[in-house]
Amino acid sequence: MLIGPDGKVLNRYLKNIPVPGVEPAVPGDGTIPAIPTPYGTLSPAICYDADFPGLLRQTGRRGTDILLLPSGDWKAIAPFHSYMAVFRAVENGFSVVRQVNHGESLAADAYGNVLASASFFGAADKTLVAYVPTRRVPTVYNVIGDAFAYACILALTGFIMYALLYRGKLEEKGVRELEIWGV
Repeated sequence: MLIGPDGKVLNRYLKNIPVPGVEPAVPGDGTIPAIPTPYGTLSPAICYDADFPGLLRQTGRRGTDILLLPSGDWKAIAPFHSYMAVFRAVENGFSVVRQVNHGESLAADAYGNVLASASFFGAADKTLVAYVPTRRVPTVYNVIGDAFAYACILALTGFIMYALLYRGKLEEKGVRELEIWGV
């Protein structure tokens, strides 16, 4: 639940993708809201939701300034799971505040700079204080999504096909071997 300064409930959020076999929960509706506040546009997500770039891409398209990402980890995946959330912040151009039970809590800006962090396994004081930017940064990812990655896969496939065809033409001409560093 997101509660405003006046005590009013601004949003109730259900985790969209419960961890299979671990969380017997009813999933949310597949949307991540963008809630305008005096502190910028806030979006909530929960833990495992941030592992899905397509789901989190909604936040960039909706103009999220700060992603609030409560999570529950375990020692084996801390701090790596938190660092993945920083990557989502860079992709989508927002600041992220990831408060974690049994892991690494952190706050990061849209450029991937970790502004503050605290390990659950460290000091007795579990308080994390950070000043995060409250305005988003536009990113290319929000415009083109995964198109560049797909273009790279397509280009690689084209190069492989060309190489296979070229090899066949050389073999037709009687050339059996081709040096890698020279012809």
